[in-house]
Amino acid sequence: LRLEVDVPADAANGTYQLSVVAEGESGSDRLDFSLTVSETVGGGVFLTSEFPVLRGPSDTSFSFSLELENDTPEEIQFGLEGQGPIGWIVEVKPSGQQRASTLTVSGGETRRISVSVDPPDFAPAGTYPILVTVSGGGRSVSIELGVEITGSFDIALLTPDERLNLEVEAGSSTEMVLTVVNQGTAPLEDVKLSAVPPRGWEVSFSPEEIDVIAPGESAQVTATVTPAENAIAGDYRMRVTARTAEVSDRIEVRTTVQTSAFWGLVGVGIIVVALGALTMVFRQFGRR
Repeated sequence: LRLEVDVPADAANGTYQLSVVAEGESGSDRLDFSLTVSETVGGGVFLTSEFPVLRGPSDTSFSFSLELENDTPEEIQFGLEGQGPIGWIVEVKPSGQQRASTLTVSGGETRRISVSVDPPDFAPAGTYPILVTVSGGGRSVSIELGVEITGSFDIALLTPDERLNLEVEAGSSTEMVLTVVNQGTAPLEDVKLSAVPPRGWEVSFSPEEIDVIAPGESAQVTATVTPAENAIAGDYRMRVTARTAEVSDRIEVRTTVQTSAFWGLVGVGIIVVALGALTMVFRQFGRR
């Protein structure tokens, strides 16, 4: 059996005695009990979250799902408020509602609340507190959430003078200075450089790997480019990439192969010899 007691709205606070009587052909029995009426029943208002701490880079928006429990006999309209560090955007809304800023919860009912947290794009790595407060009907409850910023990853591969062309000589080595810049808020670790040169060319880097580049810092790498011995004079394209486990960047360098000065002198010598031979021929046959 289930007993329901309907308490009048104007009932005064206090303790009331009630009795339940059961009767039948074989006899009867009576159950006496007390019912206490008060303005507050149960534990009041509760605000909970299954995942109170979220983790990710600073260029990500974080979403929390909260449960608001009204463990009172009365219907309450709650105001919703969120507070984060300076520069952070915190929005608290009833779940499924984009513009509502209040939430009405009946007595004994539980409703969901959505919290959206948008940190600045370049927030340094660390843990930041987010305070959510729900208040109404003379009651207020708060919960502290946490956002752990791992930092954003961004890498840029440049040259000191921002020129992307290089003059080389067939069979000879030419050095090119590159700059790797950490434009994110998290350290760049194990930075590796690689190149895709024309067939038969060789490219090496010094150092071959950069252990770590702090946020806002840069590191220089020297690339040694050696074209093939038989490379024909002209323009070639070479792709260079800087990479970590999280991000990468690449540039395309135009390399111009020039004719060796030695072979230029050889050509001049051949021309001189040819002219000399022609002069001798003209002199010899000119006399005849």
